[in-house]
Amino acid sequence: PFKKRAVPGWGRTVQWDLEDLATVIGDIESDQKGVPVLLRQYLKVGGKLVAFNVDAEFSDALDGLIVVDLKATNPRMLERYMGKAGVAALASSRF
Repeated sequence: PFKKRAVPGWGRTVQWDLEDLATVIGDIESDQKGVPVLLRQYLKVGGKLVAFNVDAEFSDALDGLIVVDLKATNPRMLERYMGKAGVAALASSRF
């Protein structure tokens, strides 16, 4: 179950380094895991964690809302996930 702990800097605007985030998550997790792989990948493409929730209906898992500005993401990084055609379509969109 979720254990409430104080996290230094939480609740104010802080630029978290991936290593700092891994340390905080490792301290919270009972098995000392770091940043989950999927979250790490979102952060590498410029994802920002903007909100959190403890999901009581899913084993007290911590949910995070992630926002990624695809237009601001390095096109070479996007190609890994979207392919060249996907990046070209994004670049030509009015989004």
